[in-house]
Amino acid sequence: MNLFDWRSRSPIPPPTARALALPGSQRSGKDDGSDASSENELAQAFFAHVTQVGVPAQESVIKDAASFPGWITVLSGPAMTGALNVPVELQDKLLAVKLTSGRIAIAHDPLDFAQVKTRIYLMRAELVDLGLDVQPNTLAVTAQVLREIRVAAEKKTGSQGAEVRSAAVEQFRQWIVQAKELGATDVHLRIRGGNRADVMVRVDGDLEHLPASKAGLTNHQVLTCMKAAYESLADRHSNSDGNFSELETRSCIIDSQLGIPNLRLRFNSERGFYGPAAVLRLLTTSVNHAPMGFADMGFGLSHCALLEKAQRMESGLMIQCGITGSGKTTAAKTFLETHPKNGIGAFYQVADPVEYLIRGVHQIGVQRSIATLSQVGKKDPYTQTVESVLRMDPDIVDVGEVRDPISARAAAIIAKTGQFAMCTMHTGSVMGILNRLVDPNIGLSRSELTAGNMLGLLSYQALVPKLCPQCALDLPHARRNAQDTPRDQHYLDFIVQTLGQRLGLDTSGLRFRNHEGCEACRQRGTKGLTIVAEMMIPDDEWLDLSAQGNDRAAWRNYQNTYSDGDLASANMCGKSALEHAIYKALNGALDPIGLERFGLFEKYQPSRRTHAKAGKEVLA
Repeated sequence: MNLFDWRSRSPIPPPTARALALPGSQRSGKDDGSDASSENELAQAFFAHVTQVGVPAQESVIKDAASFPGWITVLSGPAMTGALNVPVELQDKLLAVKLTSGRIAIAHDPLDFAQVKTRIYLMRAELVDLGLDVQPNTLAVTAQVLREIRVAAEKKTGSQGAEVRSAAVEQFRQWIVQAKELGATDVHLRIRGGNRADVMVRVDGDLEHLPASKAGLTNHQVLTCMKAAYESLADRHSNSDGNFSELETRSCIIDSQLGIPNLRLRFNSERGFYGPAAVLRLLTTSVNHAPMGFADMGFGLSHCALLEKAQRMESGLMIQCGITGSGKTTAAKTFLETHPKNGIGAFYQVADPVEYLIRGVHQIGVQRSIATLSQVGKKDPYTQTVESVLRMDPDIVDVGEVRDPISARAAAIIAKTGQFAMCTMHTGSVMGILNRLVDPNIGLSRSELTAGNMLGLLSYQALVPKLCPQCALDLPHARRNAQDTPRDQHYLDFIVQTLGQRLGLDTSGLRFRNHEGCEACRQRGTKGLTIVAEMMIPDDEWLDLSAQGNDRAAWRNYQNTYSDGDLASANMCGKSALEHAIYKALNGALDPIGLERFGLFEKYQPSRRTHAKAGKEVLA
């Protein structure tokens, strides 16, 4: 069988000898990787087979552009990388084309098949490895038709495509305006199967369809807007590459070209089986408005006191952790803008990229490069910038997100040299911060982290939807709503019994989400977001236990020392995020159904003072 026969329904296997289904080859079905010689034989057999492939029948060749399947864009060419890189002399003999069906087709000129047959295999293999839906049969097309398609694709992205691009940019802007009006934090553009696409927004923590897109959108519509936004609106030097690609990750900041007051976007896209997906984070840009207060964000009064104490520190490292979209950057903005020295101190931020504009802070956007770590004597741009900032007599340096050895070392150096350093991290609790920093992929040591005044404030936070006060349900109404779904009713009873009987709390103030909502919350049942947090400033006992690697004991000791042991108390000193969430649920602000995202009740261990307060029921 011809592996490149467009009449064949058998898919061409990816470029691994194990996957080669060659005529006459024998396989045992085992895949233990022990027989390297047989793999080499299979590979040699494949390339020998390729050289024997004949030229296809001429009556099957596509000879005019009208007969070519509907297409969206050309993915190969001299400017591409990997197997999609086709030199100029072959660009009218071999094309990888995205069809309107969403599949990828490989088209070639049969008269020059000998020149491109190996490239066909490698090209298809790379596309399959990228997780794309590749048509198993290739298309035999004359060179003239291939040239017409290539030129038409170039015109789409050139001056003759300006009108289409302008319309796509305007459609993109309309989506962003609608998302802003809804109070969305993110916009998701997603390509789906069946020539369908979605535009969704995250409001109050939940994804929902943008009203304007409910009628249905095609892959081509959303992809064109995605591409136009990246290539036409990205701020100069913020984009990871000048051209949008469906096959590679892209990121940028969209600001001055967006044309929407006080709003900028962080754009990230990633490839997928049916096509790329892009997420736009909405970032407010006004530096003239008063910053949101810590209490308004949802921090407890004791949290606010710790943050204000951290603002009086002259040196050390402040670490804010949480998942993506937990409000860390917003909290850091408020910390800096409300700092007593803002306007008279030397505040710097080195970020990849700069998201929010912060009043009184000199912000430097720079892209870090992990590749330079392996190059002897060469420093990446991020490290060079941090070292330069240290020579600028700084008071505070915000190094952004710590996610690699470069940023971790930068934060540590700043704190060690006597300045105050700030950073963010992705961890699920304060207890996990040190373990994350000493991970080999980050590379700091426990001895340096637990020495002297290295660590300042450590905090974890998450954003949780607030219940709509107009339509939230009390317990009897919530039980009636759940009576048709035994599973939901059972879990509701479990939550109430845990809080009321096991922990001895007054559950009369509990409220639950009304999923039908009301006009006040636009039928969501929630209205806005609030922060749930845990926070600490390490003491000597915590440092001693953490230096020994006993993070769990260190956190438990801190809780037992500083917590008042009362889950109904507003004092959050020494309390976990779960305990903060319980407090807010008891006061009707949060739906208790979602409390276990911060820890399972079966594993919850109250502090000693809570044990003493609640008595035997807690110990049971």
